[in-house]
Amino acid sequence: MSLTSCHVHFSPQSERIVYLSSSLLKSLKLAGKKSVHLKLGKQTITAAIRTINRQGSHLYLSAGVRNSIRVPKAGTISLLQDEDNEVQIGPLIGVLTDSGLGSTGSPFGSRTGYIRQLLRMGERKAYFFAFTPRDIDWQQEKVNGYFLNSQGGWYRKTVSLPDVVYNRLPSRRAETTSTITSLRERFIRKQIPFFNWSFFNKSDVYKLLDQDVEALVHMPESANNPRPEKIKEMLEKHQFIYYKPTAGSLGIGIYRLTYNPKRGYFARYRRNNTNVLLRFTSFNSLMRMLQARHGNSGLERYVCQQGVR
Repeated sequence: MSLTSCHVHFSPQSERIVYLSSSLLKSLKLAGKKSVHLKLGKQTITAAIRTINRQGSHLYLSAGVRNSIRVPKAGTISLLQDEDNEVQIGPLIGVLTDSGLGSTGSPFGSRTGYIRQLLRMGERKAYFFAFTPRDIDWQQEKVNGYFLNSQGGWYRKTVSLPDVVYNRLPSRRAETTSTITSLRERFIRKQIPFFNWSFFNKSDVYKLLDQDVEALVHMPESANNPRPEKIKEMLEKHQFIYYKPTAGSLGIGIYRLTYNPKRGYFARYRRNNTNVLLRFTSFNSLMRMLQARHGNSGLERYVCQQGVR
């Protein structure tokens, strides 16, 4: 297989014809071929080949071609050629998220800026679009996705099911519903890779890295569901540690605990979007605060980790 970058243009012909510049024809090893299998997402068609006299790597897609495989837009894109006379355009990459309290200008609510950044990162390399579970038509194998225009605005375009799905659902609660579980399984059945399968569990990740000799030397000391004695031991050894929920994300529920032999114990955390700093004269008073905020059962789902400056 070989990866080639080219400029995609649209032409008005209704027939299924592709026009390639001589250099692109040579790069794709299509010289002498009369037709080519074009693939975008889960759709493939056969189109006749014509050569055009133009410098550089240029591909012109007739209306018959682009409508059949739903090519979303012109511009610089990648082509992947395999040994079966098949050329894949794109790839077509779908970013799965949720609309939340979205609007026309911000279709993904507070996450719109982040999703826009992801799509911009993929420009000139692949066809990136964003979608929600409600945008999928499984019977027709198509998605009514959100694309970015050159000004950074949003527009809708119907495309094939993507080559790859990148999961950016905003919360653990969203991704653990039966609807999302079924959604992932349907993508896998259709042999569509589903990346970022789920939120990471910190203790599981630590156990995996702990088995790797090269990774282990870089690992901060960590203890899952530590007893107070262990927390005190780590504080006295490292001076500061992070105490955080095993299944947490976005910094929610994290404490930065510090020990100073002359001044006592300190806890930093976020509460109602503000920073909180508390000082304790004894370790027991620090633990009473944590237990009062979370209860003993809540702290069982915490991990204690060496702080690294």
